[in-house]
Amino acid sequence: MHKISDKKVIDTIRSFVNDKDKFIVIKNLDPYGIGTYGDAGMRARIVGLFYSERDECYRLKLNYKDFEDYNKQFEQNTYYDSEGIARLDAHQAGFYSVEEEIYISEEDLINGVEIPDFSTNITGKLLKVWKDSGQDVSYTEFVEMTAAQALGLVVDETPTEQLNLFS
Repeated sequence: MHKISDKKVIDTIRSFVNDKDKFIVIKNLDPYGIGTYGDAGMRARIVGLFYSERDECYRLKLNYKDFEDYNKQFEQNTYYDSEGIARLDAHQAGFYSVEEEIYISEEDLINGVEIPDFSTNITGKLLKVWKDSGQDVSYTEFVEMTAAQALGLVVDETPTEQLNLFS
């Protein structure tokens, strides 16, 4: 039997399904080294969470699209090259997919993700501004454009006057 707080964590994760304003931060969704893309520190949106009675585990569907650039800094070289040495990341090895489905126990799911406090942290505030801006760019591109505009730098290909964040 799990503690009530564990149920709240699962309920919170479930509430993130298809919510463009929310994401999780991965701590460890692959405790047994089976091979998932999500490495510690990466961000992902939850697009599905289903409990399988038969398998007694969760099926967690993640989408990395809005955080592809951000996540590259956390990619680990866990794929083997032609010489049998693990020095390739998922992109280099050709195994990267924007969506991933993971089968995971409740305990590993609860311990494997961090749920940011979107009401108080800067990321939550930036996510809201990004969504409200209507810009057709990824979250990472939006943050980079916003920082460049704040510093007075020229932003290639995207007119910064559309953002109107600092006027």
